[in-house]
Amino acid sequence: MVKAIVIPTHLLEPIRLQELDPHDLNAYRQIVGGNLAAVNFIEPAAAVYFHDEGKLLKLPLNLRLTTLLWIHNSLFLNEDAIMRPGFIVGENRQSPTCLTLVSQQSVKHVVVAKPN
Repeated sequence: MVKAIVIPTHLLEPIRLQELDPHDLNAYRQIVGGNLAAVNFIEPAAAVYFHDEGKLLKLPLNLRLTTLLWIHNSLFLNEDAIMRPGFIVGENRQSPTCLTLVSQQSVKHVVVAKPN
């Protein structure tokens, strides 16, 4: 199982920890409400998963998750935003494929290198 920090869109909804089967792509999609996209944080080693077409569909802004993305990957600061609920998974030292597992199942996965 993969532990994910689920961050709802609405500020009054609590952030929660949820265990996900790494092979159940539908569970990932259910959290974000559609197709998946992922972006890596620069520090710490983690990835954020979110709705791939959130901005295109003019879905509600997830201010908490957008702020976390901006803090942990400054390349997106004031350049991009995350819509709808999303979740964060961290590097699993016992299973180093945890960050790329979903990308191997046809999810748009953006890998961002640490700036020099």
